[in-house]
Amino acid sequence: MSGYQDYDPPGMYGHVPPPNPNSSLAIASLVFGVLSFVCFSILTAVPAVICGHMVLGQIRRGEVAESNRGLAIAGLVLGYINIIIVLLSVMAYILFLIFFAAAISAGAGAASVSML
Repeated sequence: MSGYQDYDPPGMYGHVPPPNPNSSLAIASLVFGVLSFVCFSILTAVPAVICGHMVLGQIRRGEVAESNRGLAIAGLVLGYINIIIVLLSVMAYILFLIFFAAAISAGAGAASVSML
């Protein structure tokens, strides 16, 4: 028997190819999530979240393999954490400016009274 007869020809027995094991969106979600911490930028955190949600939707519909779930969730978590950090930093900066302006205006009023 030759080696060519040892396998079934393609298309026999209703063979369905497995879903794509590697999802580009899942990898992009993780890369954007990591870049959001390296660059400390909300510009890479938002695409990480978007790509992660898109991959989870594709997994739910069966378009991509279940093995991509970990990459998608990691990208989502990193993206959401970075968005929270950026928002908290902006709020802290605004509060600092408000208190700094209040201190200057209170200090200027006291200085003008003490000069009299």
